[in-house]
Amino acid sequence: MHNEITLNPEKNWSLDEMAKLSGYSVGRFSELYKEYFGLSPINSVIYERIEMAKRLLLSGQASVLSVSEACGFSTVNYFSKCFKNITGCSPTAYRYSK
Repeated sequence: MHNEITLNPEKNWSLDEMAKLSGYSVGRFSELYKEYFGLSPINSVIYERIEMAKRLLLSGQASVLSVSEACGFSTVNYFSKCFKNITGCSPTAYRYSK
């Protein structure tokens, strides 16, 4: 399951879908996932999306909006908030700091 998220972080993952793919109930899946990976399944998706965004921001001139959409975020504001929480800087600052 973790591999699926890593390979397709932009997909609109739901906890129900992840649990179904694993064959466990939502509660049991969440418990096992967090125990094994150290993150909740949803936080894992967000982390992988931010990793994808970092690569996209450094690889070209795509706008922050385009990057947020390509990574599966519902709004650019939510993307920016998640990005800053994980990296400590805004997506624009990250692009120009590297």
